[in-house]
Amino acid sequence: MLAEQWVSEADREKKIEAERHVLMRERNLALIEHNQQEKVLREQADLSEKQRDLQLLNAALEREKELERLEFNERQEHRAETIELQKYAGQVTQDKKAYDKMIDGLV
Repeated sequence: MLAEQWVSEADREKKIEAERHVLMRERNLALIEHNQQEKVLREQADLSEKQRDLQLLNAALEREKELERLEFNERQEHRAETIELQKYAGQVTQDKKAYDKMIDGLV
């Protein structure tokens, strides 16, 4: 009778151990799935942060390019104005010389 009780106790312990193993396996699988979901969420957050940073960087680069373009146009306009003034000054000088020559010819 004692041997039967030991066998039944051993069977019961095996059954408990098997149930514990099944529960631990389910718990571990649930933790693995949870960790995978967290990893996916972190990756999505990182990706959205990188995209936001990229957009901000592109906006800053576009502003910088626009500023450079405006400065270049302003320099070109200033150069054109300077050339025009030099032409005008040269024309005025030639006109003055021609006028002085005409006056000298009359006198």
